[in-house]
Amino acid sequence: MDKKECVDLTYVKGDFSLFQGKKGNYNSSWKKNGTVYTPKGNGWGTAVTPSKLTLTVKNDDKLESVNIKTFFKENEIRLTQNRIQNLKATMPTKITIDSTTKQASEKDLKDWCERAKIKIK
Repeated sequence: MDKKECVDLTYVKGDFSLFQGKKGNYNSSWKKNGTVYTPKGNGWGTAVTPSKLTLTVKNDDKLESVNIKTFFKENEIRLTQNRIQNLKATMPTKITIDSTTKQASEKDLKDWCERAKIKIK
């Protein structure tokens, strides 16, 4: 567990779309960006891209991305525009990152949520 310097917090909004014109033998598939394509029948299908919340940290001279969206999903916290702005405004200068899993410390994330006035269930 090492303390890393926080550089930036980035939120990418998810997307849902319904489309028509796929063949009958079309199966579910995944793309590199996380988009999931699922057939619905009669040529219709859906494309779902999940949202992403990544914290960029400085590791020695390299920049690394840490996914912190899983923390909010596990604690059932909705990421509204105001909450994301509060998180950006109260971003800590350093955060503890586990070197093996590349995940942020849950204690540090809870403290960050308290500073941003986000209630954890």
